[in-house]
Amino acid sequence: MGEFIKPLLEVLSKNGIGVVVTLVLCYISYKIISHILSQSDKIMIRADKMQEAWQKVIEEHTAQAKEFHNQVKDAHDYQRREHDQILDGLKTVNSSLREVESGLGRINGYRHDKEEKS
Repeated sequence: MGEFIKPLLEVLSKNGIGVVVTLVLCYISYKIISHILSQSDKIMIRADKMQEAWQKVIEEHTAQAKEFHNQVKDAHDYQRREHDQILDGLKTVNSSLREVESGLGRINGYRHDKEEKS
């Protein structure tokens, strides 16, 4: 501590109290700024780690979303194929019913053309 005071007393005796106060304020400012910078470095390191963790979470979520999208697409394609099969079956049933209708009409003497004209 004495080593620190001796140079200050020499500066005080040569230049006055204003210079000593200025030097003390500069030293205090330097310590405050260096502390703030060291804390901001620590905060940036923590922020980088947190960003990496969140990036990993986002990547996992994206992978899960893609997998879900593919499952939904497969299910939709399966439903579309089923509906196409149902429609094909209904077309077959409808054509069969038309054949039955025309056959029954011929048996009973009914002509579909006559009814539409009247």
